[in-house]
Amino acid sequence: MTDTTEAPAHGKRSLMHRFADWLDAWHVTRIMNAVSAFAILLAIAAFALDMVGRTEERIARAWQLVTTPAPGNSGKIQALEYLTSEDWWWPFKRQVPLVGIDLSKRDKDDPGVYLVNVQLPRAELRHANFSGASLTFADLSGSDASGADFTGIQSYAANFSRAQLDGANLESSDFTGANLNGAHLEKANLRGAKMEGTTFSGADMSMAILTDTDLSQADLRNARSLSQAQLDQAWAWRLHPPWLPDGLTMTRLCSGTDEQKVAFYRARYRDHPPVLHIPPDC
Repeated sequence: MTDTTEAPAHGKRSLMHRFADWLDAWHVTRIMNAVSAFAILLAIAAFALDMVGRTEERIARAWQLVTTPAPGNSGKIQALEYLTSEDWWWPFKRQVPLVGIDLSKRDKDDPGVYLVNVQLPRAELRHANFSGASLTFADLSGSDASGADFTGIQSYAANFSRAQLDGANLESSDFTGANLNGAHLEKANLRGAKMEGTTFSGADMSMAILTDTDLSQADLRNARSLSQAQLDQAWAWRLHPPWLPDGLTMTRLCSGTDEQKVAFYRARYRDHPPVLHIPPDC
């Protein structure tokens, strides 16, 4: 007796083989692969366009936050940091220049913009206006703030190292303990500024205005282009003189106890920006 149990399976395989040959003859598999690859490219392009739109929308929102007058922080710290940041993984997010931006104090009752610990390294801040702002612990290292207005700011222990501050207005500001190492201060106005304990290593001081500037315990030993004529306009507490380059001396040294110093600084900051820059009996 003849065994025919394998015939159906053999017939099925033959039919499947013929169907596979037909698909191969019409290049259906290749066409489907090409269509799939094209669909993936379309999806990537759609994702990129969506991300570009989201980035532009976020930049617009950040600009609105920054430029809308409001007391305190009001989200300005995060907005400024986003505008000046760059995403290494996203080529469409580049640093936005903040040239001429106005974040100044509006009137005497305005507490000023709160920018404590804001991180703006290498930011473009030319001719920006930060007058009356609080920049304590801020990082503006390497930023270009030439011609900017920092009148009356609170900038305790801030980092302005290597910053371009040529022609900037720092009048009546408080840079106590700040880092100005390597900063460019050519023709900057430091009139009446408090620079107690501030470091100026490598800073360019050529033609900087130091009239009534408090240089108590400031480190100017490696400052560049600092003249005796400039120092003669500044002052310091006798008990806390600055460190100066060889050949230069501090001629205006004011006497005073710790209690007298505290009383002077309290009187100094009674007004904003301060109008009292030097002890009356100095």
